[in-house]
Parts: sequence; C-alpha cells; structure tokens
Amino acid sequence: MTPNEARETFQAALLAAIFREAKGKEIVLKGGMALRAAHQSLRYTKDLDFDADPRLDAAGVKAKIKRAIAKVRTLGLVRGMTVTEPKQTETTMRWKIAGRIANLPVNMAIEVLRRDPLPEQHVKVVSYAPPAAANSQPIMLTTLDAPALAANKVSCLVDINRDAVRDLLDLGLLNDGGVEPDPDLVKERLASRYQGKNRKDLVEGAQHKIETMTWSKARDELLPFLGSSDASRIDETYWEGLRVALMDLIEKWVPEMSDAEPSSSSSPTSSPSGKG
Repeated sequence: MTPNEARETFQAALLAAIFREAKGKEIVLKGGMALRAAHQSLRYTKDLDFDADPRLDAAGVKAKIKRAIAKVRTLGLVRGMTVTEPKQTETTMRWKIAGRIANLPVNMAIEVLRRDPLPEQHVKVVSYAPPAAANSQPIMLTTLDAPALAANKVSCLVDINRDAVRDLLDLGLLNDGGVEPDPDLVKERLASRYQGKNRKDLVEGAQHKIETMTWSKARDELLPFLGSSDASRIDETYWEGLRVALMDLIEKWVPEMSDAEPSSSSSPTSSPSGKG
C-alpha cells in the first residue's frame, strides 16, 4: 500500500460515514475527491471538501460530521487517530485528522462551507467504488457534476491569491474529457468577487498565473499525488501543451463581469469554492 492509497482508504471510510449521516442534498462533495470519485481523475487528493446547504443549521451540519468521524474511529481502521477543530464558524467548519494505516502516516482535513446556495441542477448522486483496503461496498455520494466542478476550477484559476498547480491539471483533464464549465455558474462564482471588474484584467491575471506554473513546480507539487503509471503520462511535454491550451481557454471561459449578478449569500471577500 502506498501513502496515497492509505489516505484514500481513510477518505473512503469517512465518505461512507458522512453520507450515511447526510440526507438528500444537505452536504455535497466537491474538489479533488469529487473529481476522483465521480470523474475518475488521475490525481489523488489530500483533503475532503464539501458544500452544505446554507439553509441548514450550522450546529446540525457540524454534528453530522462529528458523528461520522466518531464512527470511523470505532472501525479500528486508523491507529492513533487524532482529531482537531482548527476552525468552526457559521460559514466554515474545518477538522484536521491524523493517524496511521498499515504503518503509513495519514494526515488530512475535512472542510465544509455554508456560503452559497447549492447549484441544485448540478448536484447528482454517484456510486463510488472505494479502495479494496477500505473493505466497503460501493458508496452513494452526493457530488457536483463535471461542468460545476470545472466552473469552480475556473474561479480558482482567476483568483490571484490562490496558487495551486492542481487547478490547471484538473481543468486540463476535464477538458480532455470534453467537459465545458457551465458559463452561468462561472459568472455566478466570479460575480461575488469581481463584479464590474475589467474582463481583460481578469484574463491577463489568470494567464500570468498560468505562466508561473512551470513544469518544475508541477513536478514537485503534482507527481507525489499521482500513481506511478499516471506520473509517467504527465511529463514536461504534456504539461507545456496543457499550459498553452489553458492560456487560450481561460480567455474563452471568463465572462464580462459588468452585468453579473452576485449570489445573495456571497460577500466580495469570499474565496472560490473549488478548493481541493
């Protein structure tokens, strides 16, 4: 078992417990694990990221996650399991969890955001087959669909305060699979932060960030989260082609912001919702 496989085994146990607690569309998986579980992403992910319906009571959401964590603790899968709660507010709930599986250290975070209304037309239920070591039946997950995940990643790429080469890879892999970001959702995601901003500035800012995402940076940050066969596929030639393609695509995907309507529950300082 590799460190990535050990962490994903842990994540699968947590996902099974969380979605036994959550009903309907109360809690929705997003980010890297949604891409991996629902869309066969090559990239392992470190954390589990969720959106929760902001109409739900924050205390109720927190209680569901805490019960799920407690359930996983009783399974005995993770030895020396420790849990901390570094941030617990009405809009952001975060847990950090550590332990060992098969003598391998596992460290991860769970983050739940209660900010924006869920894009219900982009929420779906999928069957996820966990790793064999999880000793689990397929798990029914409530997750964002591919166009919504791509829209979140466009928002992340435009954000000059976020520097994550995984955003470029995730968008590239989605685009390779024929996925287009939902344009209305892109506009909604960007509106809360950039309403009235010059589109040219947003595009050029994102393109400049793509220029800084060199192969050496991608190699150091991404390859540890790829399996050996996938790591051989994502080489310098692939990466440079991806950067060129995304430089053009980001110009296609970023809308004019002057007439964008921000979400009623968003604030101008809220961060993108595509984390993970």
